[in-house]
This record gives sequence, C-alpha cells and structure tokens, in this order.
Amino acid sequence: MERIVANVGAWLGTIYGFWFNIFMVIASAPLALVSIDISTWILSVTAIVLPAFILKRDHDRDKVAEHRDVAMHAKLDALVAAMPGAPNDLVGVEEK
Repeated sequence: MERIVANVGAWLGTIYGFWFNIFMVIASAPLALVSIDISTWILSVTAIVLPAFILKRDHDRDKVAEHRDVAMHAKLDALVAAMPGAPNDLVGVEEK
C-alpha cells in the first residue's frame, strides 16, 4: 500500500497529475446537474487526497536530501582529516 501511495503521490506531484486533477474536477461538473451530493463528494475527496499525496512526496524528497547531506558531510570530514596540517577540530563540526 505504501508503494502505491508513493507512486500515485509522485505522479500527482507532476504537471500531468495536476492537469488530470483539473480535468476530473471539470468532468464532474455535469454530475452537479444530477446530484449536488456527488459533485460535493468528488470535490471533497480531491481536496483531501491531493494535498496528502503531495505532502507525502515532499516528505520523501526531504528524507532523500537528508541522507545525501549526511553522506556529503562524511566525505568532507574524511577529506579534512586526510589533509596534512588541517586542524582536526573541523572534523564533525556539523554535529557540534
């Protein structure tokens, strides 16, 4: 289930997902002539689900960026520690 949510969230976060959402809202407009309850339900589900998928995608992107930052700091620490004459108090400075 989590994989499905991640994939749908990634797709809805693209420009195609945005336009699909706009299309679905416009396509549901004729349903308002049949029943206002159906139209309200479709708009409510869209208003709740779409932001949830987009927030999930942003959270996943932030998690990946954090892992990249940790890896970059570890590599920089290794470079500073390997340099002759470099002060070792700079190693791990981001953790202090």
